[in-house]
Amino acid sequence: MKRFTRKRSEADKVKAKLDHHFARLQVSGTTTHHRKPRHSHDAEILEGIPRGVYADWWAQEQEEKGKSFSGQDITRAAPRTPGWAKKWGHEVADAIVTANHSSLEDLYAKVKAHGYPYDREHFGYHLGMETAGHGVSWSDDTKGLAHDAIKLPDREFYR
Repeated sequence: MKRFTRKRSEADKVKAKLDHHFARLQVSGTTTHHRKPRHSHDAEILEGIPRGVYADWWAQEQEEKGKSFSGQDITRAAPRTPGWAKKWGHEVADAIVTANHSSLEDLYAKVKAHGYPYDREHFGYHLGMETAGHGVSWSDDTKGLAHDAIKLPDREFYR
C-alpha cells in the first residue's frame, strides 16, 4: 500500500515552529530551555511589558491583606518590577518578536504610524496586559490597523 504524504509548505513549517515555541513558554509560566533572550529588545518597551501585569498582581496580593488602592495608579504604587517578572517580560517579548517576524521597535513604529498616542513603555504595558488576558489592548488607540496586525501569545502571569 502506497502512502501519500503532503509536502509541507513554508507556512506549515513556520506554524509548527511557533506552536512548539509557544508550547515551551506555556509550561508553568517559565521556560527551562530558554536561559536568556534570543533577541535584543528596546529597553523601554521591554520595561513596560511586565510592569502593568506585575503591578496588578501585586495590588491584588495587597488587597487580600486589607489594603486599598482605590483611585491610585497601581503601576506607580507598586514596588520596582522584580527579576522573576522581568524574566516573564523577556520571554513574552521573544515570543512576540518570533510570532511577528519583527522587532518590538518595528511593531511600535507600525502602531505609531496608525495614530498610537503613547510612548514606548506604554506600548510595552499594552502588549503585556493583553498577553496576560487583562482586556487592555494597544489597538483601541489606533486607526486603520486591525487588531490581529500584531500576534500575541497567551501567557498567564503568576508567581
